[in-house]
Amino acid sequence: MPHFEHQGVHFIQLKGSPTERAHQHGLLLKKQIAQGVVPIIAQRNQWMIKRGPGLVRFPAVHRPFILFYEKIFINWLKRHLPKKQIELLEALGESSGLSATPFYHGLFQPDGLLLLARFSTMKYLLKQYPNPRSFGCSSAIVPPSWATHGRLLHSRNMDYPIVGPWEPYTTVAFHEPEGTNEIPHVAISSAGVHTAGLTSVNREGLTLAMHAHFSRRFSLNGVPGTVIGDEIISHAHNLNEAIDIAKKMKPTTNWAFAVSSAKEKSGIILEISPDQVQVRHADDLPLTHTNFFQNRELFEDEALICGAEAEDLENRLCRMRETLAPLKGQITPELLCSLMGNAVDPSSGIERVLGNTLSVITTVKSVVMEPESQTLWISKRKESPTGLGPYLKVKLDGFWNKPSIEGEVPGYSPQDARLVPALQEYRKAYRAWHIENHKPDFENTAYTHARRAAELYPLDGHLWVVAGILAFKTQNFNDALTLFEKAQPLKISNHLQSLCWLFTARCYDLSDRRNEAKALYGQWKKAEEPRIRKALKKGLFRKYNAHKTHEMGLDLQFPDALQY
Repeated sequence: MPHFEHQGVHFIQLKGSPTERAHQHGLLLKKQIAQGVVPIIAQRNQWMIKRGPGLVRFPAVHRPFILFYEKIFINWLKRHLPKKQIELLEALGESSGLSATPFYHGLFQPDGLLLLARFSTMKYLLKQYPNPRSFGCSSAIVPPSWATHGRLLHSRNMDYPIVGPWEPYTTVAFHEPEGTNEIPHVAISSAGVHTAGLTSVNREGLTLAMHAHFSRRFSLNGVPGTVIGDEIISHAHNLNEAIDIAKKMKPTTNWAFAVSSAKEKSGIILEISPDQVQVRHADDLPLTHTNFFQNRELFEDEALICGAEAEDLENRLCRMRETLAPLKGQITPELLCSLMGNAVDPSSGIERVLGNTLSVITTVKSVVMEPESQTLWISKRKESPTGLGPYLKVKLDGFWNKPSIEGEVPGYSPQDARLVPALQEYRKAYRAWHIENHKPDFENTAYTHARRAAELYPLDGHLWVVAGILAFKTQNFNDALTLFEKAQPLKISNHLQSLCWLFTARCYDLSDRRNEAKALYGQWKKAEEPRIRKALKKGLFRKYNAHKTHEMGLDLQFPDALQY
């Protein structure tokens, strides 16, 4: 049986050459691919161009940019793809009925996103923030001596900004190469996302999880990160071979790969830029990664997207380390499944809906891998954050010869019953803003749901902050003032406190309360984030004008703005 579905998770068996396997994927999941993430991911970067700050938001300006992106930039990147990659994308397009174009656009979307950010939001660097902080998904490699059963474990949250089309079509693809020197492997993705370069395990006991990095370094002569990941999981028998493959392939942008080996009972983090590869070893400790380079030279060029993003991902790393550190010899797959859904902010000790937590609104895939026993635990939850579970336990060996789904284990169980309803409401706000923004009233819809989430779970100051920002963006200035006032007595960071000063001062400006506004603008020296400091200082000398709200850029992954 080449395809069956179990409780919403799709299992497909692919045999033959890379091109033949891609063709089979398209045929087996034709319906799911059309309904899933591929058509949306193909247009994601074009949406970002349209929503850019300043003049770019006007059609007469952004249309030429989009034309350049689709006709010149994408075609340039295609020229540097390996021949077999082109052939399998063409086969996937033909068999799925969508054509190859959306698959090319989907393949290049992460690299294109990183390059677009290089020329827009990437004006400040992480080193300009008080502490080295991070961006991205979350991985933890647990060495055998730390695990209850003495077997290496690798947990992985994949966070991706296309929420909704990804999760219902979770796909486990069994690749059985024929006529090639590839190693049989299993890839965990979504229907139509035909790559093992994101999350995978091979028959030799190697696991892989890919993480994106925003950095100034790039090369237009490189290949997408997933192509490198595919090559590693398809051909590496051990960690040294994984390192050698990474060193031979130049990426377009910056990536990290968490790779573990059951045979070597250890793991590494490959930190990769277009001009170098750095290796971080486990040293018999849990090896954690949340997408900031720990190599100092690579870190120097990483971008500061916004202060809340930096805080979010520093705390994500802290949560993994703090949870695992006292548990040597006691870590189980079930514990890691729960950890991937953890919603506690370690800096404040409270559960949050967004910001500073391992489990985030964009967590579209949660997996735990035990390569020695060839076992996976895969979240079957059909909406983000998937770490809330439950997880299916899947045995890989002999999967097609005997029933191998061995029940399920729970994910994270929230301490506060109000958390999940607030998460669901905030997810609607996120989708309204990022996925359903073709609708005429999407901004007000996002604001309504974000405010409702805050009212459902009022102890989370982050929710009041993001609801306030959305109220401000939609020019509900009186509401915004009320919402920021609700946030400030709660547990929020110094960064978010300065963010509240900025927007509260602007609300005062728009209410002809200039003296009160200037008093808050005068706090600029206390702001940590360089852009907020600059915006506060500017407010001292120039009254805020309501039309400036059109220039604000928001990403609802974080209680912050990308442009102030």
